[in-house]
Formats: sequence, C-alpha cells, structure tokens
Amino acid sequence: MFAPLSAIQNALRHSCRSPILTHKQALVTSLATGIILGLAGCIVGILASITSQIVISALFLGSSLLITGLLIYQHFCPLERVVRELPSPVPSEAIPEIPELEMPEPVTPPPSLIPPKPALKKTIKEMVFGWNHIGSTKLLPYFLSSEKIALSFRNPSARFFAWNIPNTQTLFISTSGQIASLRLQSSLPAAIVNVAQSISCSKGGCGTNDLLSSVITDSCWEESKPRSGLLLPGECSSTHWKDRDSFVPTWNPETKTYNKPTRFIQVQAPKASMYRDNSEDCYRLCFKAYLACFEEAIKHDCQIIQIPLFSSFSDFIPKEPIKQRSWLNSAKLALLHALDRMANKYHHKDLIVVLTNTPQPISF
Repeated sequence: MFAPLSAIQNALRHSCRSPILTHKQALVTSLATGIILGLAGCIVGILASITSQIVISALFLGSSLLITGLLIYQHFCPLERVVRELPSPVPSEAIPEIPELEMPEPVTPPPSLIPPKPALKKTIKEMVFGWNHIGSTKLLPYFLSSEKIALSFRNPSARFFAWNIPNTQTLFISTSGQIASLRLQSSLPAAIVNVAQSISCSKGGCGTNDLLSSVITDSCWEESKPRSGLLLPGECSSTHWKDRDSFVPTWNPETKTYNKPTRFIQVQAPKASMYRDNSEDCYRLCFKAYLACFEEAIKHDCQIIQIPLFSSFSDFIPKEPIKQRSWLNSAKLALLHALDRMANKYHHKDLIVVLTNTPQPISF
C-alpha cells in the first residue's frame, strides 16, 4: 500500500509548489486525505467479507492513514509554505493634495467704466471767492483780450460788483438800473433778456415783461416768440432788437460804441406756485434757462448779455416769506454755476454778463 510512495511524493510535491497555502487549506487537505484512505480500507474489508475485520481494518487503516497523511504533508510541505490568510490588499490611491485657496483680487473696472462722482454744488460765497474781484471800472478791459476794447458805465456813478472768472475772458458785473436800456457803453454787441410772464409770452404783467413790452415794437415781440407759440420753463427764443425809438441808431459812429442792443431774448423761468415752492426745481430750471440764454446770445455774436435775476419778481417767488430766501438763493446759485460753465466753455471769447436790478445791485 505504501509502494507507490514516490508517486504520492511527486503529487504532493507538485501541489506543494503552490506559492501560497493557508492554515484552512492545509487542514482541509489532511482531512480529505485521511477520509479517502479510510474509505479505501473499508472497501478492502468489504471485499474480504469479514465484519469484524472490516470495522477494525477500517478504523485502523483510516487512523493510520490519516496520521500518515499528516506526516507526509508535514514532511513534504514545510510550515514556511503555510502562511496566514491575509486580506486582499486595498489598492493604495494617492491622496490628492488640496490646493491652497487663493483669495481673488478685487476686480476694479477700468477708469473709462468708473462713473464720475457728482461734483458738489459750491455755495454762493465759495463761487465768488474763487473768482478775481475787480474794484475799478478802469480795470475791466484788462481782463479781456484787448485793452483797447471800449468798456465803461453809462452812469459814471453807478454802483457795481465785478468779477473775472479765472483763466477766461469772461466778466460778471452786478449793477443797478433799468433792464430796457444798456448799462454799459461798449464796442461789443449786446443782447437784453426778458423773463416772460407766461408760456405764451403775453405782454404786460410785472417785472421786466411789463417794462420791455412797452419798449419793444409789436412786430419784434411777436418775432421773439418760438414757432410753437409756447415757451416752456428753461427755454428761450430771440429775434433782432427793434424798439419804438427809431431816431436813436443802434451804432454810434462818433463814440464807436453801441447805443442799443442787437438782440432781444425771451426766456421762461420757473414760478414757485407751479413747483410747490421747491427751491431745487428753481435751481434746476434757472440753471437751464441761463445756459440757454448764454448760448442763444453767443450764437448771434452778442458778447454782452444783460439779464435780470430769473424768478425773482413778486409773482415768481413763494408767497410765504420764510421760503423766499431759499428760492432766491437757488436762483443766484444757478446763475453763478451757469456763468462758470459758459466761461470755461468759451474761455477764448470776450464775454460780459451784466446783472441789473433796481434800485440797487444784487449782492453775492
């Protein structure tokens, strides 16, 4: 029975060549070998037909062969070939590195896209303080392009305040006298501005409208109206000056100065009753009206622009005295801001704005 030992050895050695055997696999192999050999002993006993010999032979043969199988296994399969069952290795994955978080830099739009900050409105005192004050009539021509320009007051004793807007050839003069005639005697052409009483530019009423409607011819008055016949607040229209005194020429060849203006401008200013006494509306519409008058005069080559203070007459100001000061200051500030813009726009031109009032000049 042990003859074919070399064959078993070869078979076991062949199986022992497996690279890895666990304890469980080794035990199962030994038990299977003993069971197979024990069954073989039983078969031999059955063939011998002796019951006692069958049992004894089976037990003896099975036990001996089981032990023999273990000895054979230990002899041909050393312990170093039996290893512990290890769990299947988990494939190692590289732990991704967390990138450092970089705070985004604040995005600043290019200068062309940055909206400009609105300029703060300078007060009346701040505006006048930044201008060149002129205390003598003899100094007025020195701020123009030529000292030879004839420029003086028709009334030598007239009171006035005068300034020059820096880096320009623009003068601002506040004086007293009637609006219907020129306050300055000059070789520069002039325009006179009337504050219309209504949007239809009707005659009469109060303020400059009543005075000028009695001086201007009817045809000139009608021609000064806009084509639509309606003049809205902040708008103006003009025509060539024609008054009722036809004996006095416009140009005086002896003095080489103008006796009369060359242009008549009508403008519509805001009334407090139409805007709930809101001084902001007064400023906004007066500013628009002043600029419109300046542009209209310059368009027709008028270098002297004689104006009243817009929205300052009795039917234009608020009825409540407490609101009148704020309203009038808004009209003044609108004039100064419009003057400053016009002067800087036409800094190369000789321009003179004359603000006239009765009985005394308006102070700033």
